[in-house]
Amino acid sequence: MSTFDWWEFLELADNIKDIGDEASLRSSISRAYYASHGASKNYLRDKCYHGILRAHRPENHSYVIEKLRDDPDKLKNDIGNKLQRLRIKRNQADYDDVVKRIHDVSMFSLSDAKKIRANLFELLK
Repeated sequence: MSTFDWWEFLELADNIKDIGDEASLRSSISRAYYASHGASKNYLRDKCYHGILRAHRPENHSYVIEKLRDDPDKLKNDIGNKLQRLRIKRNQADYDDVVKRIHDVSMFSLSDAKKIRANLFELLK
């Protein structure tokens, strides 16, 4: 069994944003976050030996953000900060009845997710 490539969610997010309706833009924001979270979680689990991340717990989202954001390494810190922003945007897209400037939020979310991907690839070199 192969492991899921979380970045496939980012490709999906990029594709569905072009549909342009609100549901697609909201889904794009959500998928961009989950692509970034899943890949960041696996990075911490596999490369930084955070065994706690093997369990499926809601607090893993905060844990991943905090461990990366609080790391002195500039790339990890940047990933953590962008992941925090993405999580806030994802919560708005998934739970708020009104999201102002939803198209812009989707574009910023995709941009942050792509930067997270680039940073993680740099860390994995």
